[in-house]
Amino acid sequence: MDLHSKNSTPRLNTLILEDDADDRFLLERALRRSGVDFAPTWVDCRGDFVRALQAGRPDVILADCNLPDIDGAGALEIARRMHPDAPVVMVTGGLTDEKAAELLAAGAHDYVLKDRLARLGSAVVAAIERAGAQARQLAGAERMKAALAATVNAIMRTLEKRDRTRPATSSAWPGSRSRSRAAWASPTASSTGCAWVRACTTWARSTSRARS
Repeated sequence: MDLHSKNSTPRLNTLILEDDADDRFLLERALRRSGVDFAPTWVDCRGDFVRALQAGRPDVILADCNLPDIDGAGALEIARRMHPDAPVVMVTGGLTDEKAAELLAAGAHDYVLKDRLARLGSAVVAAIERAGAQARQLAGAERMKAALAATVNAIMRTLEKRDRTRPATSSAWPGSRSRSRAAWASPTASSTGCAWVRACTTWARSTSRARS
């Protein structure tokens, strides 16, 4: 996706949580110098941040880590809860390695130090592309889950129909001298098949949750 061309894509709806006027100027200048075409929505407190997120999903979120009424972790938690697929880049004056690791583990796509704003544009582009890749992966997992669920349901219907229509007793099952048809149609055999189907369903659900 080309985020630098004004003709090929709409302007990026960029929500920016920052309360310092000088830093706002520097952030906007860094983005414009990088060539990213963006439409900023500036907020400077927790309440305005929440209201902006309630108004709709931004294309990308830039959040300072040190505001009077909210820190980076709090802003990230709110953003992830309200728009879990929106990419978040933390922008801060200083961050320890431990705190940076915590924010990335909590769902931030990247962080940029305010004395290294030259990489802000590339960080924004990479975050948006990564979020898009994650969304496509999740959609693929959901399609696989739906296909597997349809297969499982078809198998269960077949098993149930077989149990309803198969005679309870007969002579030896074709090809077997030791098992009667009653043994093959027994509740034990049926429950074993259903248990296998349920196991497949559980696996599909756990796989989908792991990928998301």
